[in-house]
Amino acid sequence: MEDIPNKIQTQLGIICDVDLKNEDGKDYIEIYVNPYEVLISYQGQISLQEWKYKTRA
Repeated sequence: MEDIPNKIQTQLGIICDVDLKNEDGKDYIEIYVNPYEVLISYQGQISLQEWKYKTRA
């Protein structure tokens, strides 16, 4: 869990908070990123879509 924020910062250059949550007996990871005023590039490509999803294990 501790290396997830570091990997995100290395790949995207942004700071995030990562929390391990539990809902209905299922664990999931919540990643919170503050809004940025500049576009974020992932592997040289910029996406203008808003991403909001929850992945549950």
